[in-house]
Amino acid sequence: MAAFEGVTALIGSTKAQAGALSLANRKLEYIRSLPYDTIGTVSGIPNGPIPQISTSSQNGVTYTERVLIEYVDDDADGTGASDVNGILADYKLVKVQYSWIHRGDTKTISLLTNVIPRGIETTAGGGTLVVNVFDAAVLPVSGAAVRVYNNTGTTTIDTTRYTNTSGVAMFAGAPALANYQITVTDTGYSTDQTYTASTSNPNPLTPHVAVLESEVSTMNFQIDRLSTLSVETYGLPTTNEFEDLLNDSTQIAQSTNTVVGSGEAILAGGVGSFSPSGSLQSIAYTSAS
Repeated sequence: MAAFEGVTALIGSTKAQAGALSLANRKLEYIRSLPYDTIGTVSGIPNGPIPQISTSSQNGVTYTERVLIEYVDDDADGTGASDVNGILADYKLVKVQYSWIHRGDTKTISLLTNVIPRGIETTAGGGTLVVNVFDAAVLPVSGAAVRVYNNTGTTTIDTTRYTNTSGVAMFAGAPALANYQITVTDTGYSTDQTYTASTSNPNPLTPHVAVLESEVSTMNFQIDRLSTLSVETYGLPTTNEFEDLLNDSTQIAQSTNTVVGSGEAILAGGVGSFSPSGSLQSIAYTSAS
């Protein structure tokens, strides 16, 4: 039975993986069939008709599809400030990822391809946004999530990239717009971001950034690991007092061989037969402050 179960699980896993691979190849072929200028994701950089996240089903398996399309600054003509023609959007990198659940575990496959323009590369209508992320020691933070948001153009931009080993996330081909909002964070790290100027903060230290056509806009952010700080405060001891008129036992928590009433507490018994000893304990009181 164990062997049969193992074979069944293997067949199911192989079938699901084959379905994911088929969907991924189909998606890549569809993307490669599009005109170069239209290849992009909804709210992404570059912008286009392809959803960033969607779901699809095949052979009874539901897959989560993620598509990343970004410009690549190829080192063949220099990178960054050393780029020969100053254009950092040399071509587009397309990554499709399919994930699914099999027997409680998440499985994933990814395929990548480059899409090259027919003519010379261009950033017409756009520029480049470069985000550097450092920690408190001014060392690069890799794997930090950099979210860029802008709703001032014809289409809303809302996309997230992750910093490389140099702590850099680059958004080449970003539309030339003002008011790019940037938020940077990582798991277990603090968050840094740009801020909107307001009456209470007319000159924010890190305002939203503008991207100019054929120009490079650079922003620096600093985040670091979070820790837990516990603070306990203490005041001076306080006192409280109360009066028990001994008219009844309402303020007596417990008693032994005693009788309370009429403004006094006496030993139980009577003349010639009083208990040799007794005790009273008041109910608990705490300070009012």
